[in-house]
Amino acid sequence: LKTVLVEQLRCDREESAANALFDFVTKRWYTRNNIVPMGDAACKPGQKKEPSVLCMMYFKKDLVANSSRRSTLVMEFHVSWNYFTESFVFTCKLWIVSSTEKSNKASSSTPLPTARQFMSFGSVERECGLTDAAALDFFNKLHLESEVFNFSGFRLVQAARKRCININTLSLLRDIIVRFHWNKQELLPCLEYRLQRKYLSLESFLKGPLLISSRKESIIEFLTNNCNDYNLVECSGSGAKCFSGRLTTEGFPVYYFIAWHESMQSSLDIFVLIVTKGRFVDAHITKEGSPFAEQIADVILYSSMIEVQALITKACKEIRKQHLWDILGKQYSFQSATNLSRTINELRDVSHHVDIMSLNTRIGKILSDKLYDFRIPWREVLLSTRNSKSFMHCIDFSLVDPRNYNISNYIIFCGEHDAFLDFRLNESDEIIEAELLIYHGISAQEYLVKNVINDFTTFLLQWIWNDTQAGL
Repeated sequence: LKTVLVEQLRCDREESAANALFDFVTKRWYTRNNIVPMGDAACKPGQKKEPSVLCMMYFKKDLVANSSRRSTLVMEFHVSWNYFTESFVFTCKLWIVSSTEKSNKASSSTPLPTARQFMSFGSVERECGLTDAAALDFFNKLHLESEVFNFSGFRLVQAARKRCININTLSLLRDIIVRFHWNKQELLPCLEYRLQRKYLSLESFLKGPLLISSRKESIIEFLTNNCNDYNLVECSGSGAKCFSGRLTTEGFPVYYFIAWHESMQSSLDIFVLIVTKGRFVDAHITKEGSPFAEQIADVILYSSMIEVQALITKACKEIRKQHLWDILGKQYSFQSATNLSRTINELRDVSHHVDIMSLNTRIGKILSDKLYDFRIPWREVLLSTRNSKSFMHCIDFSLVDPRNYNISNYIIFCGEHDAFLDFRLNESDEIIEAELLIYHGISAQEYLVKNVINDFTTFLLQWIWNDTQAGL
């Protein structure tokens, strides 16, 4: 009656993928359409009629069944390797088997022929045509092309949940969107997923130093090492780096996939998979306060892109912060005064500040020199930290202040604790501001704060003692 060929995605060249799709489709067919399997799903090597056939199964479906006639639809569904397209092809063949009931009684007792037994040729032709139409209508409702897409969506969800690690996720995403573009998805029936693709240029939302430090390798490495902190899953499988996240918007579960664009170095390739389960996403909705109607799919895509943009921005800020921590800390080398001033100001903006003078009142009085009137030469003290084992280096430079043009600034790096001491002195060599710059908040690094202050206090007392000894 009919033969239908459906090609599997080009990225699925493994027999395991073809077997998985075959099992996925056949199970859904005989559980949802009341058709009866007639053979094993997988042929043994010795039973294959052709070397290229991988799997084969037969199904049957009764179309007409009464006391006088029976029409049965027989379907052959098999998977074979196509050497010309170099891909697996799913073939479905249809036959209609019709039969009439014959009496087993003796001819002497056979009743006279009825009008039904002597149907005209036209009546037989019309009945066959109706049977063929019913068979084709039933087959068209199996939606083999849609099942290929549903199977691909199912695999993407498994990859996003890290339950399937043997697939090339990025290659699968790109093959799906090429074969099943959005307009084609709108026409296919019975889809349980929808897939959209969008490019996101870093230059569209990152500016200045944040954009400069956000290189492809840095972002990939950072996301790989911090997936749990950003609720991401590395779902690359056997292909290029790819990350997935999940959100719920407009009542639909949504999985978004983040990858790097194959040709544009500063752009991300974003895929948005909507789990519809047959629900309609092409309808239009209006939001309160907006005079415009928007398609549900567009709203979901917009929400997903905002989520991805916020995630990438947060990651890039963290990368930049780590970069500043490195170039002014363990990897410090001399910079020009202009660049140094700009870099340290940026470090202050991204760091957590702890006011040393208010944290401990006695230390505050010593630093402000209001307790014992030591008249400590603070410039000399702070510069001498370069000779201490507790501190790696001390950066000395002047900042222009609208209120005072003679403010000195000293940044001391505590290598053991990975923190900075930030001192500002006026023209009288008095400390007007003393802060500790730490990477995380004080609640997360309370022990570190105590250790840094103890180290500096010990150094200061040792310096006072040494200076007193030298004066004797």
